[in-house]
Amino acid sequence: MPRKQQLQRVNVLDSQTPVIRTAAKYLYEHFEGFGDIKQRQQLKFRGDGQEDFVEVLPFSDVYGLNWLIAIAVPESDFMGQINKNTRTTILLCWAALLLSTIGGVLAARWVTLPLLLLKEAAKDLAA
Repeated sequence: MPRKQQLQRVNVLDSQTPVIRTAAKYLYEHFEGFGDIKQRQQLKFRGDGQEDFVEVLPFSDVYGLNWLIAIAVPESDFMGQINKNTRTTILLCWAALLLSTIGGVLAARWVTLPLLLLKEAAKDLAA
């Protein structure tokens, strides 16, 4: 006969997962306890050397369940692709600026070369 496993509640402040523990500590300190969180909150905090986003939502039901549902995401996970796209866009803008500058210089030379030749011809004719 299999043994029944005993379930034991763990305090979120003592969690083994660093992101969960850090987010819980921040929420506990920011709201001076978990009881004061009455509505959905979206916050940004610095934890474990990196910026994290946390969203917390109170949940309760008619049976007396009173929980806080929290989602914590490191900013690097959330912003990684955005930052990469920003760098790519900046690089492309610099490339476009360089190409347009080179194109402008070449176009200016193409337009002014006949004028310079006409000036030289006019000087020769005047002489």
